[in-house]
Amino acid sequence: MPARARPRAALVVVLVALVTIATAGWAVVSDAGGDTAADVSDPVPGTGHPPVGCETLDGITEQTLDYFHTGEDSSIPVRAGGEGLIYHDDIYDASGKVIGKALGMEVGTYTRPSDGHLIADFHEIVELPGGSITTSGTGDRTGMFLGTPTRFPAVGVSGKYLGMSGYRSFWVTQFPPKIDSRVAVKMVMCR
Repeated sequence: MPARARPRAALVVVLVALVTIATAGWAVVSDAGGDTAADVSDPVPGTGHPPVGCETLDGITEQTLDYFHTGEDSSIPVRAGGEGLIYHDDIYDASGKVIGKALGMEVGTYTRPSDGHLIADFHEIVELPGGSITTSGTGDRTGMFLGTPTRFPAVGVSGKYLGMSGYRSFWVTQFPPKIDSRVAVKMVMCR
């Protein structure tokens, strides 16, 4: 199903809710000291298994269903610093079954002079079977749409993920990409 741009009237309500949720995740992420699960390699070398106490979700995809944005209308919103996007995504397992949802916000912050890529701040709340996580980070938005994996720290905020930390990475696999292109997703959460 193609993503739908929504009227901007509801943008404020959604934005306030998302900022409230994302801010809780920032405090936990910023307080992390030393090595975190985001620094741990996914598989234990030579075994193909995650480190003890970790859970890996791999082979899943995500697709934007609805979004609100500022700036120029286009097939890929947030094309410049100062433009923003709030999105609602469904998360699918390998068979195509919906297994979760994500509500996120991204804001273009600046264009990197060395390569012209747009750098953006991302904040998400992700609902999965058994619990929820938050992610926050700054990443290369242009690179993401060129297929470069983007990886952000993640913190468990409910259910089986509560007290866990790790990362969530995603990358575009359909070219040319559009706002509703499916992206590949991998998540590793550890105690």
